[in-house]
Amino acid sequence: MAQNPALHDTPHKFGATINIIRNKPVMAEIKDTVAKEIKNKLHLLDIEEFMRFFPEDSQASQRLNTLMENGIYSDSRWQPFPETFQGEKALYEPFARVANAIVATIPADQIQTEIYYVNIHDRVPLSLEDDLADGLPDGAGVSRNREMVQLAAEIHELEKERNSNAPENPAFDRNMRELRNKYSVWWMHFHVSYDIKPVTPAHKIGSIEWYNRLYQILAYMRLMLIEQLDRRFVLGFLLCGLDLTLIMCDRSGVVMAKQPINIHQDPERFIRVISGFSRMSPAQLGWDTSMKIYQPKLGIRIPSYEIGNAFEGVYGEGRYHIHWVITLVDDGKEMEYVTVSIVSAIRSAEICSRATIVFEVVDFKEKENPKETFALKRYWRPIEQEDTDMYPSEGDLYKFLDAARGSASDFPRYAYVANDIKIDGETDSTFKLIRRGLMGQRYDRPTKPLPAKKRFTRSETGADAEIRSNVRDVPQNHLLPQPIPSTLEFVDRHHGEILMPMGETIKSFCSITELLTCFVGFVNDHEFSHDNQILHRDVSMGNLLIFKGPDGKTIGRLMDYDHAKRALAQLLIKPPYENESPENFETRKKHLVYLLSRGRLPWKVDDDVLSAALKWVDLEEHAQNYIAGAVQIAKADTDCSQKTYTASDLGWEHLDLPKAMTWPNWEGRPHRKGERTVRSYPTNNTYNNADSSLNLKGTLPYMSAEVLYRSTIVDPVGCEETPPFTHQAIHDMESLLWVLVRLCLTRKGPGVNMRRDDELDFSSPTYKPALVECLRNCFDGDEGAIKQYKMWLLQKSNSKKFADEIVAHFHPYFEPLKPYVIKWWSILMLGYKYRADEFYHIHGHIRRLLQRAIDEIQPNEDVNGDATQAALRAREDHKNSRLTTFCPKDETMASGTPPRSPLPSRTTLTHDVPPLARIGATEHSSHSSCSWKPPTAKKPKRS
Repeated sequence: MAQNPALHDTPHKFGATINIIRNKPVMAEIKDTVAKEIKNKLHLLDIEEFMRFFPEDSQASQRLNTLMENGIYSDSRWQPFPETFQGEKALYEPFARVANAIVATIPADQIQTEIYYVNIHDRVPLSLEDDLADGLPDGAGVSRNREMVQLAAEIHELEKERNSNAPENPAFDRNMRELRNKYSVWWMHFHVSYDIKPVTPAHKIGSIEWYNRLYQILAYMRLMLIEQLDRRFVLGFLLCGLDLTLIMCDRSGVVMAKQPINIHQDPERFIRVISGFSRMSPAQLGWDTSMKIYQPKLGIRIPSYEIGNAFEGVYGEGRYHIHWVITLVDDGKEMEYVTVSIVSAIRSAEICSRATIVFEVVDFKEKENPKETFALKRYWRPIEQEDTDMYPSEGDLYKFLDAARGSASDFPRYAYVANDIKIDGETDSTFKLIRRGLMGQRYDRPTKPLPAKKRFTRSETGADAEIRSNVRDVPQNHLLPQPIPSTLEFVDRHHGEILMPMGETIKSFCSITELLTCFVGFVNDHEFSHDNQILHRDVSMGNLLIFKGPDGKTIGRLMDYDHAKRALAQLLIKPPYENESPENFETRKKHLVYLLSRGRLPWKVDDDVLSAALKWVDLEEHAQNYIAGAVQIAKADTDCSQKTYTASDLGWEHLDLPKAMTWPNWEGRPHRKGERTVRSYPTNNTYNNADSSLNLKGTLPYMSAEVLYRSTIVDPVGCEETPPFTHQAIHDMESLLWVLVRLCLTRKGPGVNMRRDDELDFSSPTYKPALVECLRNCFDGDEGAIKQYKMWLLQKSNSKKFADEIVAHFHPYFEPLKPYVIKWWSILMLGYKYRADEFYHIHGHIRRLLQRAIDEIQPNEDVNGDATQAALRAREDHKNSRLTTFCPKDETMASGTPPRSPLPSRTTLTHDVPPLARIGATEHSSHSSCSWKPPTAKKPKRS
């Protein structure tokens, strides 16, 4: 097995599976996620550079004088702060009081964002989601409203009364609880988050203790990104004792001030920070000003952070039920679309990531009677400044493919609009706009030495496995891991948006015939892009959509080219023995005829089959096996006749067409920046040394083992040296097969509500442990287990193991598909093993097989059956529910289709804007039939 370190460019998404049922995460999990995301992506800026994020404040000294006159600051200290304190609790309320006092000194004409600082250490902020982690920040700068200010004043007066009355008073405690229950804050209102910690000598900036404290505040900032879909980046700070450290978190990582601000000793700089937040515009604070929440009943739109507690149709039902009005700009023209649903926001909070959100939208002007819905994708794409032709954006790829198809094509367009988002006229980017060109110094986390007897207790790929010369927590006879240079580079990201046609998920297929027809469309789409030098590299369940063509017939469409790669040149692929001398060729052919006749096979082949096989394969024995494998795929399972197979029967008829033999040239194309982290330590396991610890992005459950290992696992027959690994079309066709396999394993019929939940539930009498184990091995296990299992299947290189281990567990509804799925696997094995026609014409072979399946299954399928008709009705109802989201009630009722109300009414609204609508207004079992077992880990020997 060989690998090519220069070509490990295939993206790989984290995580095996995104389950429908989400468990409520705990803060420890959030912090662990943050630790993984920011590794090697934390930069430090000098405090003077960081202060450039804040507006200049020529009146800071005047504000300080005002605060001194009011007794807030005197004797070189902020008076609300206690002179001595031991714990952090003593600082919660004083800090909020001082910050609000500073804000009060800002003239009204200078305030761009109304911010009020609150002490919320004892109550969890309210969330739109029931399963959001119970984060408990010490305080926050939130959107200001009169009710909040009044409650804060009453609480402050009660606390003063408590301090004066030492004896316990039950009535006092009851009143305090009632006030605090009213004093609620929503995550959506957060402008700035902060955390307060006590100071100790060990917690100096740069130490491990200091680094560990960052996880807490960064976890709160990540929760803000989860809740605030219109947030581009987040500002915050950490107060250790009296030292304030500024922090900013965006999609390229985290940047922090290298030096803290002592709030007592440097009051003017502290004033500039606190007042600066209020003097920043919402865009400068990280809000996406092109998005506003839309209230259908009132017909108003408003920024999310100005939504009050009584705003009908927003709170209580989750962020997936909020309607947004989003402004797009195309060729200088503004267009407005309103969301009818959120398709995907599962990755919206990711740091150092694309943070993709997909909305389903309609044209705002046509919202009451739209003809179609669209998919609007917003994401942060990595930028390669050096060569934009080699690394085009997803939008550029769509424009190229649409132009290649031509305007007369019957296929839906890939994209209608594809642009970078503009903020105040500038392209929204992490480096130029958000960070203002400031790079900073990458922070190398110190490695905490462990006692010699615990050298083996830390994982070599864990958060502490840094690249340092003084590492003591790894075996002494091991080499230190070497970083891949690109992982240490800052990755600039641009905020992009793409407006695309909206399709239905492949899970909503209505019959086996429709399912196969869609898969033919997926193969055609992949082949078309591959012929245009583009390889998709992320074939997965979510990227396969069902559309209706102009003739009303169903077509399948392969979407989401976010991780595609493009070649700038082509290769002309020729069979290696095509130019062999006629004499040698005829001698080899006679020997091959002899071998075939000696085998007494129940079929015969034409002369063109012999010639085709010998052009690809060196030894006649190998050519015999190659032909036998191709015939087994071509012949019907029940055909026992002495048929003579031609090259056309085997799908080899295009061998002499030069145009069909062009191939994208992927040589010399390095990976994108930021797609990988540190290599694993050298081990005795060859496969584990094949960059198995690379932190890339992709969709794990559907990837080929060769892609997962970045290595050639199946050594091609006749090759003196194993060719280096490169992601090719055959790997995507294997991913497509895994999608079909998962559908057949997890579903019991057509339609979106046909999961085999009863057979996957341990408590059910129909529970099938073998099915559960099969799903775990192929899709739902951890990355290491899936890689090893798929590698084992490839190494077996025969269809029987694949049939026994996987196909045998298909639901009876998919029984007709079994032989064709097995043949699909056999085609892949021929392609991997011989690197011949099935490798270079994989699309044609898979398409022939699928069309053959359609021809044989369709006549016997009852398309008018109850299950098919129910799936069709469900799909149509789903489409109508989106199209009628904003239809007037009387018109909708007249049509017989009930309206899709965004949320049930919570209040009776008799005026245009409710009092609190706008915050700044007036206010497993072990029984298994699987023969594969994962290898047991060996304990390391102590040196």
